[in-house]
Amino acid sequence: MRPEFLTVCLEDILAIKEHLAEHSASAAARFIESIFTKVTQLEAFPQLGRMVPEYQQPAIRELLYRQYRIVYRLFDDGRISVIAVRSGLLPLDLDL
Repeated sequence: MRPEFLTVCLEDILAIKEHLAEHSASAAARFIESIFTKVTQLEAFPQLGRMVPEYQQPAIRELLYRQYRIVYRLFDDGRISVIAVRSGLLPLDLDL
């Protein structure tokens, strides 16, 4: 099933893009494209990411990409929701 992005997650991605674009717009665009490419892998392999250590719930997982954490949730009906893209340097505090 195709992963869906929550609005708050898209806001995270936009903020990252704006920050990176301060240094290089083309690098920011490539980075964001890589995030979406990484998430596309979940269509075939939904459990590709590891369980998020802070939550210890099998349905809350993350992919690591450079210094970022792409956090997603698996649902029993097969849906996948990408809920956050955050720096791995910051504490992860999600409203689950």
